[in-house]
Amino acid sequence: MTEFPSSQLSRYILPPECPDPNVYGYFYVEIGKLLWLKGGKAENSKVKIKFWGDKGAGQILRAVNASKELHGIPTAIQYEIHCPLVSFYNYLYDSTRLKFFVLDARNDKALGNVIISLPLYLRHK
Repeated sequence: MTEFPSSQLSRYILPPECPDPNVYGYFYVEIGKLLWLKGGKAENSKVKIKFWGDKGAGQILRAVNASKELHGIPTAIQYEIHCPLVSFYNYLYDSTRLKFFVLDARNDKALGNVIISLPLYLRHK
């Protein structure tokens, strides 16, 4: 498991708005280098992640190769899992996709997105 510096780590709850006060585990998201295939630059880009059921705007992260002006934005998030792991597995499976939105940090306009099909990465029960 990757160890994240506490200065770059924010904590959030999964599934969103789960009332269970117990912590059953942790789910980490870290953004590495952002690479463009055709001439784009990562310096002015940030990434928004939003999980299924999150009623907020989502969480903003930056790539490690973002400009110094964005270094106040974390590169990693630690989510506390507030349900039994079997229930968390079902939550991820039911949500089907996790979307990352790449935004221009200067004006928050969308530059692109990445969609991860979660069932492809989950082991069968």
